[in-house]
Amino acid sequence: MDGEIVSPLDTALAEVFGPVGVVDTKLAEPHFVGFRLSRDITSLDLVDSNWVTVAGATASLFSGPRTGTRDWARAIYRHYTNPLDGLFYGSSNMPRGRSIAFFERARDALSQADVLLPLSAAGLRADLEAACFRLGFGLL
Repeated sequence: MDGEIVSPLDTALAEVFGPVGVVDTKLAEPHFVGFRLSRDITSLDLVDSNWVTVAGATASLFSGPRTGTRDWARAIYRHYTNPLDGLFYGSSNMPRGRSIAFFERARDALSQADVLLPLSAAGLRADLEAACFRLGFGLL
């Protein structure tokens, strides 16, 4: 398990459905979206750097109340005059999982979705079953 890459699907499911522990493929019509970037982006690495410590924060930045996290994101956004496109951070529900939060500055880097599948799609079912098994989640 150490050093393994965490599946983006596992990370997304943990972020969205982790508090409940059940992936409901119908309620609110959730989708899995994949895309390619049309240009390189600049992100602040909050995981594999010492930035959090130097800034006087702690790892609770990733798992604490969202209001505190949003305050930090706004401060980072204002502080960096060389525009950042987003923040690279650790998933709060999947500690080894990685996520990126894009600022609106990255809008021109985001292409049309290359993959846009409703979680209820038959072609995604086997992957969802495997992910839910790995995560210990139920699947509806």
